[in-house]
Amino acid sequence: MKIKNYPQEERPREKAYHYGIESLNNVELLALILRTGSRQESVLELAQRVINEVGGLNYLKDITYHQLVLINGIKKAKAIEILAVIELTKRLKNTQMTMPVIK
Repeated sequence: MKIKNYPQEERPREKAYHYGIESLNNVELLALILRTGSRQESVLELAQRVINEVGGLNYLKDITYHQLVLINGIKKAKAIEILAVIELTKRLKNTQMTMPVIK
C-alpha cells in the first residue's frame, strides 16, 4: 500500500510534524530516511523489511554498502543515504561537549 493511502496520523512525516520526531518508532524514522518505497511495498514496509533483514536496528550500525544494496528495494542512493545517517550518528556520539570550568 502506498504511503498516501495510509491515514494521516500513521504517516511518518505528519506524525513527526504534529507530535515531534521523538514520537516516531524505528521503522518510521528509517522510512523518513528512505523517502520512497516501491511498486510492491510502501516505504514503511521497506523500512520494516530492511530492519528485519539486517537482524534488528542494533545491527544496522555495522552494515556495509555492499550488504545494503543486496536488499531488494535498496539501490545506490538509498544505501549511501542510510550510511550517511549512520556515520553522522557515530560522529555525534563521539563528539564531546566541553563545558567551561569556572575557577
